[in-house]
Amino acid sequence: MEKKQNWKGYLYLAPALLLMTIFTFYPIFNAFYSSLKLNYNWLLNTFDGFGFDNYVQLFKSKNFRMAFRNTMILTFVSVPLSVMIALLISVGLNSIKRLQGFFQTIFFLPYVTNVIAIGLVFRLMFNYDYGIINTIIGWFGIGPVHWMDTQATYVEAMSVVIIYSIWMGLPFKIMVFLSGLQSIDRQYYQAAKIDSTPKWRVFFRITVPLLSPMIMYITITSF
Repeated sequence: MEKKQNWKGYLYLAPALLLMTIFTFYPIFNAFYSSLKLNYNWLLNTFDGFGFDNYVQLFKSKNFRMAFRNTMILTFVSVPLSVMIALLISVGLNSIKRLQGFFQTIFFLPYVTNVIAIGLVFRLMFNYDYGIINTIIGWFGIGPVHWMDTQATYVEAMSVVIIYSIWMGLPFKIMVFLSGLQSIDRQYYQAAKIDSTPKWRVFFRITVPLLSPMIMYITITSF
């Protein structure tokens, strides 16, 4: 009986596994296989043998070291921030009764918006002359900043990329956290309300522990 149920499970998983094999596993394997080809000409599909010389040249490249450093900074800054922001937004959305669907749609829009359109919006937002970001910081007496042009410093340019990465990653995280929040038994919150437990303690003692599996899942997949 158990073997029969196992076969049913494999049968249900087969379509997803087939698609992942074609569009995920095979491309990864093929990319690694191609990276071992020496003097590889992808137009003629010719090469001079196999080896690790391509990787030796890669690790010696200054551009690779710079790209690796930028990726590490982007990852270890944007991922924790996006997870925390998404969790806070999800808790806020879950507590709203009116117009909840409207606000959920607003936060979900980046997930379905064309990347080129988002890039154009960010270009306008961070424009040196008339961007809304420079306008806002100007209200506090701060001069305009070169965010995205050739005069931008490393910190300024990286800040824009981090903000973009956080904003683009929020919709999926919010959706997952909201589904988790809505599955939590309301009795926990009702008991805390009867005991007049402060909201911050409810958040750290009830919400976060019960959402810890989803927080771990989101964190791992985001990294």
